[in-house]
Amino acid sequence: MRCRSAGDRGGATAELAVALPAVAVLIAVCVSGVALGGVQVAASDAAAQAARLIARGEPDGVGAVVAQVGVGSEWTSSEHDGLVCVRITRTVPLAAVLPIELQAQQCALADGG
Repeated sequence: MRCRSAGDRGGATAELAVALPAVAVLIAVCVSGVALGGVQVAASDAAAQAARLIARGEPDGVGAVVAQVGVGSEWTSSEHDGLVCVRITRTVPLAAVLPIELQAQQCALADGG
């Protein structure tokens, strides 16, 4: 059996105290990354739905569709080459600290009739 000197006592506790916050930050960033992915998918789906609404001549429903992405979502639309395009932008905090701007753009064929 190994004899421990008085200087070795508490070494494992000190190492754990240093490593635990780093692991907690890593987990928080990973969870936030997954949440960002979910917001990106929601923004992309909403942009596609909004583009179809505008292309069909029903722009009144776009605000409600974009609101489903979350608070602070903004949208713009443009029409070119027979396409109606909608871009949705939303700023989301990564791990409640770093703001990340997400954008999604989708287009639909403009209704020619």
